[in-house]
Amino acid sequence: MSDKKKVLIIDDSSTICAILEKALSEKGFEVMVCQDGKCGIKSAQELAPDIILLDLILPDLPGEEVCRNIKRNPKTENIPVVMLTAKSDEVDRVIGKVLGADAYIPKPFNMDDLFSRIQELVFL
Repeated sequence: MSDKKKVLIIDDSSTICAILEKALSEKGFEVMVCQDGKCGIKSAQELAPDIILLDLILPDLPGEEVCRNIKRNPKTENIPVVMLTAKSDEVDRVIGKVLGADAYIPKPFNMDDLFSRIQELVFL
């Protein structure tokens, strides 16, 4: 059994997924990727990641709906969710918090800032 912390990335951008996967793997995380909301919800339930990085703009379900689903499910409700998105308006941040997101980081993001938030949320 691996003692690596698991990160689930839910983002439809292959480029963002590849960049995050490489950077997080180098930091010692086990990384799983889903490129749509349904896969993300299913993976969150089955894999029980330590943290989820969630884009709001997905091809099948809005990220807000994915977050709501994750936070309402007893199996996944305590998994920290970081919204990582190009939607950077204040109203989107408020919606994210209302839905239960633990952090909101607008794209483009600074990788060091992202790692800091992940560290805070995963290693409380």
